[in-house]
Amino acid sequence: MPCPTFSMPTSLSSLESAPYELLPYPATFDPDSDDRTTAFNTLLSQIASPIAPTAGSESVYGLEEGDAKTFLQNTYTLVRKCLSLSPSQQSLLAATLGKALTKRCDEIVKSEGLVCEEVRSAFGMQLYFAYQLGASTASNNRMQVRRRGETATATCVRPRPFGHTCVAREP
Repeated sequence: MPCPTFSMPTSLSSLESAPYELLPYPATFDPDSDDRTTAFNTLLSQIASPIAPTAGSESVYGLEEGDAKTFLQNTYTLVRKCLSLSPSQQSLLAATLGKALTKRCDEIVKSEGLVCEEVRSAFGMQLYFAYQLGASTASNNRMQVRRRGETATATCVRPRPFGHTCVAREP
């Protein structure tokens, strides 16, 4: 199966329509479960495990077709529901997306920037998910500060490979 080109969706929820056709939750996920922490941990462990295509196999986004669909679905669910995750789960999701982006960057550097559409699409998709995760958590953090009636500003303190670490400080 040829790799579909990842085009930037207009919103996170538009990934549930063509050409992506992602579901709000994976088929095996029970959103009404009493133990959602375990269910989210299962999704996190599935996307955190290293997945590599076998030599000569058809792949999508650098993964076996079935694994790619699972990776996309699980990542989409976790990013969409990131505010329901515990802080440690959010950190693991961010770290996993960072590792995936690092892997794609390494592929691009090794090939001196000449990469197939598959790698560019994988990089775009993972970057989009990382951006959405960051935007959702930053927005939620600003709302929590406003609810508490605090006045805080953010100061970037240490450059990171995919952004900055920001800390709140009193004006």
